[in-house]
Amino acid sequence: MLTDTLFDLITRLLRSRLARGYAEYHGACEVAGYARLGPLRLNHNRCFVLDHEDAAISLNIPIPYPKNGCLYRARLDICYRVCRGTEPVRRSGLEVVVWRPQPRVIYGRGHDQSRDESAIPF
Repeated sequence: MLTDTLFDLITRLLRSRLARGYAEYHGACEVAGYARLGPLRLNHNRCFVLDHEDAAISLNIPIPYPKNGCLYRARLDICYRVCRGTEPVRRSGLEVVVWRPQPRVIYGRGHDQSRDESAIPF
């Protein structure tokens, strides 16, 4: 009962006039809708191969991430997902993820194995 109420609330907010930037993505197995409502992100996914539908509301918070004496910009994602159907693809409930910045890749610079004593020469 509560799951259906939350699911309907999120999907109605997603398609309301208050939501901005509504976009739909059509894949081979799934249709996904996405919009923003102020600082909140609203998602709706419907899988037509399996019996599964889910709706999510999430909040992205930028946070500082100290590393090597410098401050980098990380992101804290707080998401609550509601699922319907008999074959769940995603989990229901609260999900908290911290996205940290990835190290930069410098192309053209390989590992110098001549200075590495543990390297095995072939």
